[in-house]
Amino acid sequence: MDKKKEKVMEMVLFADAVYECRQQLVYHLFLWPDDLIISECYNCDNCKEWERDNPDICDVTTEALRLVRIVNALLQHATI
Repeated sequence: MDKKKEKVMEMVLFADAVYECRQQLVYHLFLWPDDLIISECYNCDNCKEWERDNPDICDVTTEALRLVRIVNALLQHATI
C-alpha cells in the first residue's frame, strides 16, 4: 500500500475507533519501538463513552480464527 493510502487508512481507523482513547491512537502513530505506552486520557469522547457504557469487552480472536478455518474447510470440500 502506498503512503497516501496508508495515511487515509490510519485516519479511517482513528475515526471508526470505539472505546479506544483518541490520545493513545494519535500517540501510536508517532511511537518509537522503545517508547512507553501512555495511559488513557479519560477526556476524549471515546474515554467518556467507555465510562458511560461500561462495556464488557472480550478477545474473540481464537474463536474468529477457528471460524475462518471451518469456513475454509467447507469451501475446499464444496469445490471437490
